[in-house]
Amino acid sequence: MSLAAEILLKGQKVVLKHNMTDPHEAERIITLAANKIREAESRAPQAASHQIALLALIELASEYLMAKDRTAAYQQKIQDKSQAIADLFAGPSANA
Repeated sequence: MSLAAEILLKGQKVVLKHNMTDPHEAERIITLAANKIREAESRAPQAASHQIALLALIELASEYLMAKDRTAAYQQKIQDKSQAIADLFAGPSANA
């Protein structure tokens, strides 16, 4: 079943069809996209619609990559701590 969501872009309603089955998740995604578009519009009020959309996309991509890097660093930290704990339980003979 195809559903629709609306986003305002430069004052015009853009209808997007999607197949997301979780309405709560769909609403979260659409709200995030709409907020990024509004932020981009406020930073570049004279820009064309496609430029606004690209600015919003670049901002989302930047945030995604920063979150991905933070997650990787956190996972490495957990792995390092897990190894340190395992080394403690292994005792001094394992390190010799």
